[in-house]
Amino acid sequence: MMRILFLNKRTILAAVFIMSGICSVAANATCDFEGQKLKTFDGAAVKQVWDDGVASDQCSSTPNQYEVTFYKIAICKENPSNNDLTSCRYLVNEDSGVKHIITKGIESTMSISGFEIEPGTYPYMVSIVSSKLGIKHSFTTTFSVQGSSGAGTNCWTANPGPSSYTNQSFVSVAHGTTVDHTVQLIDCGVSLGTPVFSYEVIGKLTGDVCADAWGDLGDRDTYPAEGAVVSLLDQNNTWASSCETAAKMFFVKKNMAAPFLVRPTSLYNLSIKTTDSVSIDFDNGANSNIIKTGADPIQIRLTINN
Repeated sequence: MMRILFLNKRTILAAVFIMSGICSVAANATCDFEGQKLKTFDGAAVKQVWDDGVASDQCSSTPNQYEVTFYKIAICKENPSNNDLTSCRYLVNEDSGVKHIITKGIESTMSISGFEIEPGTYPYMVSIVSSKLGIKHSFTTTFSVQGSSGAGTNCWTANPGPSSYTNQSFVSVAHGTTVDHTVQLIDCGVSLGTPVFSYEVIGKLTGDVCADAWGDLGDRDTYPAEGAVVSLLDQNNTWASSCETAAKMFFVKKNMAAPFLVRPTSLYNLSIKTTDSVSIDFDNGANSNIIKTGADPIQIRLTINN
């Protein structure tokens, strides 16, 4: 489910914190729509939503709004995947984080003023973001589905959660207690309610549950073909050792073609897109229960004009 990552001397296109995508063994299914309506099953079924004419228990769409907190975005001369950022130069470097909300239909531009990057070649890009991601979303369905307190064809994110990617309840030091996988965070009805941000915490990258193995470098997933490494950090920017201590996601992308070139006259633009970045998840039981919106990959594009 990981997006293709590109890097050349003009543009870096990176899907950061692809964690819910990177961890999954199943490919995301893009939702089918009839006009503006999400195509759902008529009545109770184990698989309640449609993808390319095939029934599924989840599909991906573009959320109305997506919330993410950035701590660092940088380009680096040396490989920073062992958490050595001494060769990196920052576009974003905020200990308290910068919350950013991306709105559907807009390739938003994020202000990156107030930094200096010395001329040179930078083969690596690094991003550190919060492991708690927010989705605010509403949609209509072709047939009635069961939400947290009612049923209907109008659905919206109604409970902030947070849920967890592993669908387990645990106490996150950074993000609070995650809810059990049975808790419905979406409500539905005859009329559309007011959506709120519903959050998902990424506490594990490899394995299926929090108890699966953690190594000397915490929980890490590597993608040699894409030159990508993803890890989990704690609040102190050291390797996380459990779902409970995971607070941030650490993403490194190596250029596989030519290094990123910076000149004294370079101009920078950082933009973010959320196409197919919400997973609409159903119960996977013989019912019409809709559970939550999972946070899937976003795209960050850094463009340098020389």
